[in-house]
Amino acid sequence: MARINTLLATVDQWIIDTLQAAYFWLLDRTGMYLASLQLVILAYVNVVLFRDWSSWNGVIIFLMMFFGVINLLVLGHRYWLQGAGNSKAINSIASFMKGILWRHTINGFLFGGLIGEICTLDILQATSTVSVLVYGYLFLLTIRDREKKPFFERKEHGHLATDPT
Repeated sequence: MARINTLLATVDQWIIDTLQAAYFWLLDRTGMYLASLQLVILAYVNVVLFRDWSSWNGVIIFLMMFFGVINLLVLGHRYWLQGAGNSKAINSIASFMKGILWRHTINGFLFGGLIGEICTLDILQATSTVSVLVYGYLFLLTIRDREKKPFFERKEHGHLATDPT
């Protein structure tokens, strides 16, 4: 059991590190706020969830709209914090959320659902589940000030400027 927990913690940290590096790359080149990226993902997930309106009843639609409004308020607050330059508050929230244990349970259910969706070849729903996982992991990312870089870096002596050689 200890090996499984170690493996899960390693995979979890790898996902966080990969998303952190990708976000810093995006931030340095575009200046996109973390909350803006989360809003795009949230919009995609809602489009996929509501693609078949006939199977939804009024209570589920109300709950989805209710949680959607809560998500928008949370994202608006995060957007305001990052716009005000208050990275300390966002980073402290991210470190707090990394320590929450129920996060692993929710991710386990989502990964289990993802495996089922892949087995049934429901690719659109599988991409939605991956988007929900990424959305949740984006709350764990820290932010920093932007270091402006060109989107396409110039070649120097036949190599990209980012190549180590």
